[in-house]
Amino acid sequence: MIEPGIQQRVAQDATVQGLIGARFYPVVIPENPTYPCASYQVITNTPDYYLEGGRSIEQIRLQVDTWSGGTTGASYASAKAVQAAIRAVLDQFRGALPGGTQVAGIFVANASDGFLEDGRSFRTTTDYLIHFYPGT
Repeated sequence: MIEPGIQQRVAQDATVQGLIGARFYPVVIPENPTYPCASYQVITNTPDYYLEGGRSIEQIRLQVDTWSGGTTGASYASAKAVQAAIRAVLDQFRGALPGGTQVAGIFVANASDGFLEDGRSFRTTTDYLIHFYPGT
């Protein structure tokens, strides 16, 4: 499973630490969170196989959402700052993640912005394509 290594890489970055501390959650953010924060989830996992003994590689599509909300202090700029900090850590990374998983490359597939009226939350979404060697 590659997600813990991704989470650790992002959480260890000083800029990300300064913006959200440890508030980088798998799948959903907690009820009544401290903003800003971020969440991540695997959208797809597509294994590729090579014939004749070649090394297999997998690709996941990881969605990272950044959030800034609440009745006071919600800021589009805050959500965008967290998005930019996480993107700087992940985009075009290749090498070993914490935990040892070898990554062939991480690339941004797309990004979008939004606003959730119910929670009064600004949200950014960035999808990353991550190519890695399973079992490393």
